[in-house]
Amino acid sequence: MKKALFFLGMIGIGALISSSYLAKRRSVTSRDIATGRNLLDLNKASEHDLIALNGIGPVLATRILENRPYATKIDLIGRMVIPEANYELIKRSVTVGHVA
Repeated sequence: MKKALFFLGMIGIGALISSSYLAKRRSVTSRDIATGRNLLDLNKASEHDLIALNGIGPVLATRILENRPYATKIDLIGRMVIPEANYELIKRSVTVGHVA
């Protein structure tokens, strides 16, 4: 009986830890897009933040940094900073804030 309770307790702890981890790593939702939360600002993002985006590696991240500031996120294509296919992968995860 004690083994069964211990086993169930460990399953509960594992579920709690994994749900906490997944909540932090969740994808951008349509609600987040509408409110602008959890979007990466292209004018403020670090190279590490950019590399974390799907479809952006070190070379493209460097090109994004070198071509700042951006007025709109479509500037990535207009200035030929990244290919359109890569833009399609990140367009729902990025935004452009005002340049200070």
